[in-house]
Amino acid sequence: MNSKLNKFVKGQGTIEYLVLVAVIIIIALIAVVLIVGIPGSAETSSKGDEISSASKEIGVLNALAKPDGNYLIGLKNNTGSTFEVRSISINGFGQYFSNKNNLAVGAEKNFLIISNEPCTTGTTMKFDVNLSFLRNGVTVNVVLPASFKCTNFALGTDELNNLPN
Repeated sequence: MNSKLNKFVKGQGTIEYLVLVAVIIIIALIAVVLIVGIPGSAETSSKGDEISSASKEIGVLNALAKPDGNYLIGLKNNTGSTFEVRSISINGFGQYFSNKNNLAVGAEKNFLIISNEPCTTGTTMKFDVNLSFLRNGVTVNVVLPASFKCTNFALGTDELNNLPN
């Protein structure tokens, strides 16, 4: 009977030892994650911001800045009605549009904002985009956060047709 008791005590000691080792490993992993961070989390967060922004009532699809300082912003109408873009300002540089820039439901359109604030290729800048539009006869003003990547983009026909006045 004494030998059964000794085996039970030895087995209990082994289990306690394994539980203790597991707890130490878990604490070590948590410490590493807190110190180093989760790999790819910044990239995931950035992509999440882009998806979130594109799914809002008025989505920001792309936001680019040229080294010469001009901005290009792509907007998507996720609202339930067509609206007319009246003005857009980015980082203090505003453009007013008088040439009926209608954005139908679900439509996407790029707008060029002229500025003289140069940027360094490859950098990203965060700015609020102030958008004023006319919907159902009412002027609506919204602020959309956007991250502008500085790159040497080329203007297409869409952007050339939407130049500000």
